[in-house]
Amino acid sequence: MNLQGKPAHQHSFPRAASLDYAARGGGNALTDGELVAACQQSGRHLRSLDIGGAWQLSSEALAAALHACPELRHLAADGSTLRDDAFAALLAAAAQQPGDAAASSSTAVPRPLAAAGGLSLRHLRTLSLRGCLFLRGTLLADLAAASPHLEALDLAGCGLALK
Repeated sequence: MNLQGKPAHQHSFPRAASLDYAARGGGNALTDGELVAACQQSGRHLRSLDIGGAWQLSSEALAAALHACPELRHLAADGSTLRDDAFAALLAAAAQQPGDAAASSSTAVPRPLAAAGGLSLRHLRTLSLRGCLFLRGTLLADLAAASPHLEALDLAGCGLALK
């Protein structure tokens, strides 16, 4: 089942495989709480997520949302204001060791998510970040290592400052 736009009653469709907030401009109004709740609800069933145009999302919310979707295959955040630290938070949480002090901080991803096979990007096949003007490119090496099955990466129109 695919849900497009901003589903007002997403909880009625807990087995949705695709959430498209970019449809009909829904990404513009997407908030941290809505994204995290939707991803936690659909969780293991979610294969495709489009948050294109989202400009209100924090790095922590993206990390929490993606951790709730371990089988995610397709992620699009075209035209969003996501920054490298949004992915860095996710990658760091997955890399935490059992004794890390960071694991006890209030912004850390809960240990079961990080320790249970961890990185929700491991199944990712396509990632589209077209027009994300705030990306600087520091995420690329870690992203490549964390996404062994990535087949397509679209960074057209990004503000990358590669060295």
